[in-house]
Amino acid sequence: MKTVSTIYSSKKQLQTFIDMNNLQSMHDRLLIQIFTSEGKVRISRLVEMLDQEFPNAAIIGATVDASFCKEIRTSGTTISFTVFDKVQLASIGISDDGNMEAHECGIYIAERIIKPDTKAVILFGSSSTYNNLGVLKGLEERVPGVVVAGGNAVPIGERNIEYLIFNEGLIDSGVTAVSLTGEELKASVHACLDWNTAGRSFMVTKAENSILYTLDDKPVKDIYEKYLGSEMTTSIIDSHSSFPLMVTRGEQTEPVMVKRFCEDGSIEVFQPIQEGCKVSIGCGDAGIFLDSMNCIYRQLENQPVEGLFLYSCLSRRRFFNIGIAHEMDMIKRLVPTVGAFTAGEYYHEDGKNDVLSYALSFLTLAENETYIDEQTFRNANNVASHYQEFLAMSQLVKASTEDLEVLNDSLMIAEEKISQLAYHDSLTGLPNRMYFHERLAEAIESAEKSNEKLAVMVIDLDEFKMINDSLGHQAGDRILKHVARNMSGMIEEEQCIARFAADEFLIFVPGASDLDKLTSLAKNILSVIKKPIFLNGKDYVLSGSIGISIYPDDARDDEHLLKNANLAMHRAKLDGRNSVQFFTMEMNESINERLEMEYHLRKAMSLGEFEIFYQPQINISDGKVFACEALLRWNHTKRGMIPPNLFIPIAEEAGLINEIGKWVLEQACNQVRRWHDQGAGHLSVCVNVSGRQFQRLEFVDEVKECLGISGLSPSALHIELTESIMLEDVEHSLWIINQLRALGVKISVDDFGTGYSSLSYLRDFPIDILKIDQSFIRNLEEFSSDAAIVRAIITMCEGLNVTVLAEGVETKKQLITLKNFGCDQVQGYYISKPVNPTQIQTFLTGNKII
Repeated sequence: MKTVSTIYSSKKQLQTFIDMNNLQSMHDRLLIQIFTSEGKVRISRLVEMLDQEFPNAAIIGATVDASFCKEIRTSGTTISFTVFDKVQLASIGISDDGNMEAHECGIYIAERIIKPDTKAVILFGSSSTYNNLGVLKGLEERVPGVVVAGGNAVPIGERNIEYLIFNEGLIDSGVTAVSLTGEELKASVHACLDWNTAGRSFMVTKAENSILYTLDDKPVKDIYEKYLGSEMTTSIIDSHSSFPLMVTRGEQTEPVMVKRFCEDGSIEVFQPIQEGCKVSIGCGDAGIFLDSMNCIYRQLENQPVEGLFLYSCLSRRRFFNIGIAHEMDMIKRLVPTVGAFTAGEYYHEDGKNDVLSYALSFLTLAENETYIDEQTFRNANNVASHYQEFLAMSQLVKASTEDLEVLNDSLMIAEEKISQLAYHDSLTGLPNRMYFHERLAEAIESAEKSNEKLAVMVIDLDEFKMINDSLGHQAGDRILKHVARNMSGMIEEEQCIARFAADEFLIFVPGASDLDKLTSLAKNILSVIKKPIFLNGKDYVLSGSIGISIYPDDARDDEHLLKNANLAMHRAKLDGRNSVQFFTMEMNESINERLEMEYHLRKAMSLGEFEIFYQPQINISDGKVFACEALLRWNHTKRGMIPPNLFIPIAEEAGLINEIGKWVLEQACNQVRRWHDQGAGHLSVCVNVSGRQFQRLEFVDEVKECLGISGLSPSALHIELTESIMLEDVEHSLWIINQLRALGVKISVDDFGTGYSSLSYLRDFPIDILKIDQSFIRNLEEFSSDAAIVRAIITMCEGLNVTVLAEGVETKKQLITLKNFGCDQVQGYYISKPVNPTQIQTFLTGNKII
């Protein structure tokens, strides 16, 4: 292969060049690259001429900052002709008409011009109107082994016009590409990065997408002017920046090109930079520039090369023009070289494609075993003495920057650690209660001065203790971080969110005069809390309860605002959870009553105030008692009997239900075993289990323990669950139920008809008894709608071989109707109300009761 280049001045000059180099006879395997800074009309005519002259050639090119053949040219048009011996070429141009995503475009290019023996693709893309990285990733997906080189076009002239070139003409926005295919072709792409940080680093404190507003809370333009001077900053604005931003991500620091300075002092960059990133002003390292020959030689050593296509960042030339000219001069002594200065360089390594910034990239090609020997390299690598000053200055900047960075990092780390420990939650990274109280006090003071309202929200995650109990604290911590991250995304800059306690969060909202907007924000927060989190192969969904108090309507200081918001949150939980409640004065009395009940409930077990009553269950076929349902009662020393519907929800919310539930299970098993010993060996006991208790991993072990201690046969124990408990986590529920049934324990479904009432779960869950809720029995008449539902449930259970028990039977007529429908078992006040163990003795004789 061979490459020749010329500076285009006229058609006559070009034709003479073509004839002198005998290119006309080689057009079957000819690659033409055009690099220009001239207008579209002149280049369109040039492309027409070349396409007519070489109809089978592949033409590609773009507007560039400068080109290189014999020397660097910052104006005019450079044309290179590369003639291959065996390589096949295929070109394509794709205009950005909005019909094809960039990733799809890359796949389309791969399908159209890449063959099994394709070794390399040269591309040029629009710099600011097209997602060229997406194109590269599309290529990477389809052909990860194909080398990619090229770069972004550069806007030229006062109007910043840019365009791409291919066989059929010019493209204003899109991508052009040519593939190089040949079994013996050897292609590789390499890159040299020449930039270091200069001076201290800064924290990105405000950014949005590709716009950086502030560094260390100061406008970015002010930072540039302070460290580079206003004249240099103006020059940067005019030249797309010779001083990039060096962005530190993890352990890597890379340059990001400055696209433009905005009137408000912000800058637009070519890649998004996130808030919190550390950045520095970049400075070209003259030592690395001048050492680029060593870099090139190290990468080309022992590698065949007959031609080199070079694509270098425009800012390298603008920053160190003399050194780059020297660099180009040395490279052309090694190997025939052509290239251009682009606005982003395409790179390929280990099957991955990327767009580099501020880099020198080059594509090497060879069809034969031609190598650069060491002596040729030494002859070319000659650093002139007048460059030593640049080297010394670069070393001074580099060493000073390193010293500053060590000092700055130490100070920043110490400051961040102190601030983090004092004001932030270690798990979620959110502000803590100390930070929140300080900010809230400031916000109240500001609201008072401006005569505005302010809202305080207390957010509590529903049933979170059950998550910790069933999945463990490590999973609970992951869920808390997930929820905190989602809620943070809902909070605007002037608002504040903090983690107050384990599963409790706080938010204050200034300017909260519009209650509809405040309610909408609260509901949106509930929505993001409910976003599923994937753990251990399953999705988990939480809910939350939110209480809101308003300054100055509900309180005038932070302590009482938080207290009242907390009262409203508890009201939201009492009203069914997953809801929002605003504070009202009436809540004080009811919440205080609830808190008092919780206080006494915590002492109830130690004081022996809990009792278990039993309600008999009857087989309709023989009228005999076969089981009793164990029902917990609280006999308060002062208030007397407290109904379960009042204290069970409080026990669940206060985290007492597991302890109470285990006690009920122990007492019920021991009592039934005593009845067995007294001759009632046929008797079973039904024990209701709460969702929190059932979902715990330890529940099956607790059942085993109670059975073992009491000596009760597992078949005499019925565990009673509601539909909602079983369906809360189907896979986990199935596992627990199967473990229980493997012991011999029976499973009853309580309150059927009031929840999901899903036929599929009746089929999938191995249940023994289904209890029809008393709401269907209360108004039961043989031809009522309730009767139709009851009849359908009984028929369905017959087909599933599930026993049916009707709750709440209060009249003989209801009993007869159920018997006619084929119901198996009943319980209710018609037989007996719940009674203490002594009173139930008369039912346990084995005699017929009804």
